[in-house]
Amino acid sequence: MTPEQVANLWGGAQDIRLIRDRENKVFSVRFAFGRAALRLHRPGYQTANSIRSELWWCAALAEAGVAVPRALPGLNGDLLQEFAPGHHASVISWIDGDPMGEAGVPLPGSADQQVARHRALGALVAQFHTATDALTLPAWFTRPSWDAPGLVGDAPFWGRFWDHPDASAQDRAILIAARDHLATALAGFDGDFGLIHADVLRENVLFSGNTPHLIDFDDSGF
Repeated sequence: MTPEQVANLWGGAQDIRLIRDRENKVFSVRFAFGRAALRLHRPGYQTANSIRSELWWCAALAEAGVAVPRALPGLNGDLLQEFAPGHHASVISWIDGDPMGEAGVPLPGSADQQVARHRALGALVAQFHTATDALTLPAWFTRPSWDAPGLVGDAPFWGRFWDHPDASAQDRAILIAARDHLATALAGFDGDFGLIHADVLRENVLFSGNTPHLIDFDDSGF
């Protein structure tokens, strides 16, 4: 199905423009209820239940006043729509703002401006951690676990990085040594363990004036 056809699940849209193609294909669209972001989720990256959990979490955070996008239901009331077997879409509210920065490019603004922005971002992260800790998650809620097995186990969530086909024998030895070191260090961890954004890149922080917003919860997890 085309993005235009998928948008019909939310009542139809105009001015559909692709703005990002990474974990998902993200489109800027104009629905009758206003501008929003239409996401076509990459098949196989997250399960339907994991995506549905992300949407539920973001909706709950937005309801608690945290500056994150609000998940918007389709015409049938569901936040997640299956538009073809194994293919899912969602719509989230639009946030007007500019990215905090761009990877590989020095951050804009003076040192004082950068400090103020980082303080505001830290306060936002603390707010959504506090709001998340106050939630009672549904029994069906599931997200990846960025624990020792998920990061450096035999089958980590992002794959066996030490077996990368482009790695030389020396590269592979270094990666295995790093994996072993991290596994040992993480084995002794006895701190707080809960839901986090897990991808607070400068591109995922949008500033509206002096107010930061967090977007892109695709890699969020425990």
